[in-house]
Order: sequence, then C-alpha cells, then structure tokens
Amino acid sequence: MHDAFALYRDVIDTLVVECQAGQGPIAARGDAEAAFVSGVHTALRVLHEAGLPPFEDGYEGTPFHDFVGRLQGWQWPPDVSKRNGE
Repeated sequence: MHDAFALYRDVIDTLVVECQAGQGPIAARGDAEAAFVSGVHTALRVLHEAGLPPFEDGYEGTPFHDFVGRLQGWQWPPDVSKRNGE
C-alpha cells in the first residue's frame, strides 16, 4: 500500500510544482492561477468521488485539501500510512 501513498504524494507535489514554477509562477499569470487551481480541484474531486486509488482519501480531508495545503507550504506528515480513511 505504501506505493499508493508514494504515487499520491508524487501527483500532488507535481501539481504544486507546476502551479508554483511551471512555465513561470502561476501567480504572475493573473486569472490563470484561479483557472489552474479550479481545474486541479475538479480533477481531484472527480478522482476522489470515484474512489479511485490512491485518491479516495487525503491526509487533511480530501485530495484537494492536500493540494491547497501544499500550495501554502504544509508539509506531509511523517507517517505516510495514516490518511483519513486508514
């Protein structure tokens, strides 16, 4: 199951990196920031609602909560095996 946790963290972190540094910081792109975050929210919500592993639960609520937390500098918990549904 730890491979699923690693995959989950990698996906969230990749989205955060793209938001913060991909093709120039998204904050510098004005309305694109809101559109990007909204698109990520929709994608993570669909994956979560479908119960598709590893997006069925997050560490801080849902996968979208984890994404927003990582954008704001939140660190992953040291124990990767303790997510909401586990």
